[in-house]
Formats: sequence, C-alpha cells, structure tokens
Amino acid sequence: MGCCLFLLMVQGVFSIVMYGNERPVVSCPVSQVQVEHLPDMHVARAGHQAFYVNNEMVVVGGHTSGFVPTATAECFRDGKWHLMETTYKHDQGFALPLKSGKVMIAGGHEQDLGIGHIYSVELYDPVLRSFEGYGCLDKKRSWAECLELDSGKVIITGNWYEGDGIEQYAGSNLFSFVKDVSQARTLPYVFRTGKDDAIILGGIDERDHLLDTIIIDPLHGSPYSIPLFNTWHPASFLPYKAEHRSADSFIGDESAGIYAYLMAVEDSTGQMAIAKVEGGDIRLLKTQCPVPMNSQWGEIHYFTTVIADRNVGRGYMVGHDDGGRLYVLSIDYQTEPAPLTLYYTEPQEHIGYHTPVLTAEGNLMMAGGITNNNFKPYASALLLCVGTPAASGASLWLWVVSGLAVLLVATASFLLWRSRRRPTPTVAEVANEEKSEEPLFPEICKLMEEQKVYLNNNLKVGDVAVELDVPSRMVSDSIKANRGCSFAQFINGYRIEYAKQLLRNRPDAKMTAVYVESGFSNEMSFFRTFKAFTGMTPKEWMTQKD
Repeated sequence: MGCCLFLLMVQGVFSIVMYGNERPVVSCPVSQVQVEHLPDMHVARAGHQAFYVNNEMVVVGGHTSGFVPTATAECFRDGKWHLMETTYKHDQGFALPLKSGKVMIAGGHEQDLGIGHIYSVELYDPVLRSFEGYGCLDKKRSWAECLELDSGKVIITGNWYEGDGIEQYAGSNLFSFVKDVSQARTLPYVFRTGKDDAIILGGIDERDHLLDTIIIDPLHGSPYSIPLFNTWHPASFLPYKAEHRSADSFIGDESAGIYAYLMAVEDSTGQMAIAKVEGGDIRLLKTQCPVPMNSQWGEIHYFTTVIADRNVGRGYMVGHDDGGRLYVLSIDYQTEPAPLTLYYTEPQEHIGYHTPVLTAEGNLMMAGGITNNNFKPYASALLLCVGTPAASGASLWLWVVSGLAVLLVATASFLLWRSRRRPTPTVAEVANEEKSEEPLFPEICKLMEEQKVYLNNNLKVGDVAVELDVPSRMVSDSIKANRGCSFAQFINGYRIEYAKQLLRNRPDAKMTAVYVESGFSNEMSFFRTFKAFTGMTPKEWMTQKD
C-alpha cells in the first residue's frame, strides 16, 4: 500500500496542469539547458541548408542581407567557421546526406527576393570539402524534400509557387519524372515504408495555404487518406517554413526492416502532438503529458519538426517565446506513454530561427536564420547542450523523485519476479534455485560479458529479456536503477569498450571494420557514441593512447 501511495504521489507531481490562454501551460518536467555561443559565421544567412557530416556542421547557400542569394558555404571545425564557395546559389533549396558519404544539394531561387526557381544540382564532398556541379532536376524547385531509398535511388517532391510532382535520381546524374501527386505541397514529408517504397504527405500547398484535406501519396500505389487527419494536421510551422529532412526523424532500423519516423502534428486549436509513422500506418504516439504550448513566460512557438537521436532513443523539437527564450522539447520515444521534458534557455539576443542539426555528442547546433525579417538574417551560431543537459535547481527535485520512482518500480518488479515459483519445481529448477535468487542486474552483465550479445547491431531489450526469461520492462528498469542510463546507452558502453580493445590490438584496422565488429550499424552512430563516451574521436583517442 505504501508503494502504491508513493507512486500515486509521484504520478500527481508529473500530472499538474495549469491553464492559461485556453491551453495547458507546462505539465511535464522542466529544466534549464546550457547554451554555448559559438563564433559568428562569415556570412549572415537564412533560407540555407544545414547538415552534419564528417564530424562537422556545414551550412550551404541561403540568402544574405538584402535578400540576395549567396554562392557560399561554411563548415565549423577547430572552433571556427571556414568559408567555401559553392557551384550554384541555393536559396531555399534542399539537401540530403547520401549513403555514399557525399551530400546532394539542389534547387532554390533564381533571383534576389526569392523570385524564380532553378534546376541546379551539386554534390558536396565532406572529405575534400569541395562542391561539384552535378546534373539537372527534372523540374525546377524550391522548398522541396528528398529521401534516399535502400536501393540508392533518391525521391524528390514538393515545390513552392510552381508545379509539383515526384521525380527520382537513380545515378549517372539523371533525374527523371516518376508520377504526378494528388495535391501540390510545399516542404512535404517523405517517409520510407519499405526498402523501395515511401509515402508523401504535407500540411500546406504550393502557395502556403493550409490543406483542408490531407491525402497520402505512396510511391507505389494509389493515394489514400486516414481518419487521424480528420482531427490532426501535419505541422506546417507557418510562418517559419523551416526546412526539414524527413530522414532526420527516422527512429527505425533498416537492417531489421523497420521503417519508422516521428512527425509533429497539430489540431485546429494549435495544440501539438507527436505522431509515429511506421510502414503505411500513422498514429499518435502516447505521451505522459500533452505537448506543452505555454511556459510561465508565455506561449511557445515551435519551429522544427522532430529531430531524432537514435543513439539515446530521444527526439527533439525546438521553439521560442516572444521574450527570446529558446525551448527544446525532449521525447523519450522508446517507451509509451513517452516521457516528455521541456528544456528552456535564458533570453537570447540576435538568434535566428533555423532548424538545428544533431552533433556527434548528441547536442543541437543552430546557425543563422531570421526572426521576422528576410532582409536581415543573422550570422550567429549556438549549441543547445541537450546531450548532457544540466537541470536547474528548481527542477532538480523532480529528477530525484523520478529516479526514486524508477528505483522503487525496479525493486518491486524484481521481488515479484523472484517470488514466482512453480508449484512442483523440476530437478533442474531446484539445482538452479541459488541462481534464481541472484539479482537481475548481475545476470544482465554476465550475459554481456560472457556471450557478448552487444555485438549484435540489431540487439533489442526484448532479446535480452528472452535470454533471461523476464519481462522486457524489468531489464530496462534494472539497467536504469543500477547504471542510471537507458538500455541503448548501456549496450553502447560495452560496444565502445570493445571498439577500444580492437583499436589497441589492431591499430591498422580500417575504421569501417572497427565499428561493424563492435556492433554499430553505421559509422555516424559509432563516431558520435565514441566521442560521447570518451570526449574524443577514435583518432584522437588513439593518439592519446600512444
């Protein structure tokens, strides 16, 4: 009874809702996040593309002061920005990091003031830090979206004040028409539903009007609609029209055939929620509290869709208030109802609103952008340190209570599991009785150390639970209670130690072999995790080791 009362008290703490302006204020944990101000870029810009490749943030194109397109790009390394020249001007174009390691950059405006469109495409080589003109779109576009399929084909769709349609890039710098769409869209979402299929949907048409009816266009098949969109609407983030890449919202696992994404949606009142897109199915993600639309300082205006960090099982949406504060909504999507946490900053000056990129350390980096004036963009850049958020004193007690609650649940779950006995135990069960009395966490560690199951790059908490014959929740709760981290972080700790052992014993091994043998599914995840655990890149760690 005492446990139940305590849990109810904890639940009450996290369910407090205050109302103002007819919307819930904050009903989830709140914490201040550290902000690191970085050097200004060489060129103030907005309407640019930003991405993170080769452990560097890169910004490309956009327009500078006076709404004039710029044929420049910049990359951030060694604590400063380095200016580069692009082949073409891409103001309000689109970009996509490819599996090849290069980045496709295309489209944009032909003239100043956002007038006209272009066909131009170029590739950025992050190793050489060079740009190369490459092919011509089938249709001139701006504010489009693209996504790479498992086959390597790139699907391109969406446009602004021009005709829409679907085209594809299949190599040899050829872009070809695929088919028309059921409704024209600006900045649509493109989600993979299988190895060679995808769906396309959006919230605004080619002239910035909200779409009354949401129709989904599959790459293969006929258009259709779903009941969810009778109430909810894909978030359009007007008037920001912040560029986004649907690939940045991916939470699935290609190797396991799981194609899943997170997407922000809103209802007619402006209340936002999170939708999960998996295959052709789209549903609301259950959350422990509503998405907060107000803070104690005023209304929160979100201007990004969800940016997923699969390494920690968390998604982020960024917003601001009228007082200059930035907000980051954290979504722990691996469990449902998903816990939400709202991070806030102190008021910021000269900060533009532009979709951030996820860094190797799991932080969010923003550069450039505008507030309400396309003619005066900013050159400022900052880092939102959500990878290692520092809780404010006002909210620290919430984390303490939360930690105690998790520990209590884990302990109670373990005691319940341990108390289960068959009425007539077998000889084998009697022989293993001493083992069954042992705590769960040492059994988890033993499985890792003896069987090295973490080397499976598709390992899930359910796999460990099956091996130990316990519920999945007990495994994750035990890890959380004993190590204070998620299952993914726990597994990655073993993988990084294994990778360090490989680097010690085989210093000439290729980095591809190291991350594959260590259980990582891709190079970016390996580098980001390695630096998060050691504070260094693998190369830096090897140098220090010597």
